[in-house]
Order: sequence, then C-alpha cells, then structure tokens
Amino acid sequence: MKQRQRFEPWRQLLFSALLLLAMGMVVTACSSEETEDFTIQFRLEDENGNPKNEFRQGENIIFRLTIYNNTDAHYSINDWGSLFGEDVFRVYSSNGSDLGKSWEISYYILFIMEYIFAHDSRTFICPWMTDENLSPTYPLVMKEEAIQPLPIGDYYTEFNLRLSENNVIHCKQNFKIR
Repeated sequence: MKQRQRFEPWRQLLFSALLLLAMGMVVTACSSEETEDFTIQFRLEDENGNPKNEFRQGENIIFRLTIYNNTDAHYSINDWGSLFGEDVFRVYSSNGSDLGKSWEISYYILFIMEYIFAHDSRTFICPWMTDENLSPTYPLVMKEEAIQPLPIGDYYTEFNLRLSENNVIHCKQNFKIR
C-alpha cells in the first residue's frame, strides 16, 4: 500500500502564496485601465460618521476614501505606496503650507498583495488626531508623535490615487476650522 505524502505546513503556505500571486498576475493582465472602471468617493466626516466640511476647533477630522471597482475583474493592489503615494490625507493651509499627515505606512506591509474584488469596494479611513476608538484602515497606521488640532482657518487635502500608470484620479477636499 502506498503511503500518502504529507505536506509540511510551510510548504502548503508557500504553495498557496504562489497560487495567489499567479492568479493576481492573470487578473491584473485582464483588467481594464479606464477611469470609468472605478468610482472614487472621498469625504471628510466627524467622529459620528457625519459628512462635513466645517469643523469646530479641537474636533477630530476623519478622512474617508472609498474605491469602488465597477468591473468584472478583481483589482490587485500589490504596492500600497504606489496607490496612495505620500500625500493621501495630507493637510494644507489655504495658502498652500504643508501641515503634514497623521499616518505612515509600515515598510514591511508595503508589498502585501490585496484586492478590491469585482463589483465591490474598499474603504480607507484615517483620523487626523489619535483616537483610541478609531484606528486607521490597513495599511495606514498613526504616527507615533501626537498630531495637534488644527487652528481656526481654511484648509484642504489633496492627493492623487494611482490605480495604474495611465489611470490617476485627483482628489481634493476643502474644509474649515471654526
């Protein structure tokens, strides 16, 4: 009687990872690069999830970005740094002064393959100030140093989403602190 060969757990994990990578390459090759394949919703909210463009001084600002995949194919995200860049949710004063961002991406997770499945969406949220009840969405993590509330004034956040080399979507949102 032949004895069945037993795979060690690490071999099964390696095989699964290679299979997913191969599937991701096929999906990527088949996806359309047209902008109408994606719908982007970007807004600012208060801590209760209410959309706002005017905040009280000291009130936390929640950045919410949703990417809708309107295609029949899975969209693979194999480089978070390329998709988001360094400017997503970065805040500027009305005169263009860079006030920074509240997040960072840990380098060890930059190249983990993720997907936005066909006819599905992924939402990314990030608070301006650290809030123990609200964590940023993977792959974003809050910076270790505390971010201060914005002073009274006019601001905006502006960034590009690079869905592919030829598909870049510009996002901008003006807001006020009163």
